[in-house]
Amino acid sequence: FLDINMPVMDGWEFLEAFQKTATAAVKKCKVFMLTSSISPYDIEKSKHYRTVYDFVSKPLTTEKLNAMTS
Repeated sequence: FLDINMPVMDGWEFLEAFQKTATAAVKKCKVFMLTSSISPYDIEKSKHYRTVYDFVSKPLTTEKLNAMTS
């Protein structure tokens, strides 16, 4: 899970750095953006990162968690 709003390094900065790491582990990772943002801009931006599997708006519910793991 990755939030957009974090101290020191925000989620977008993390994704940029994470994608530059060309390890097999990174290629196998599925990043779920879990954030309070409902901005269409943020949702669209997340689609440009190959490691982002889904964009999920908070709050995290049992239904959302089940959908992510199925």
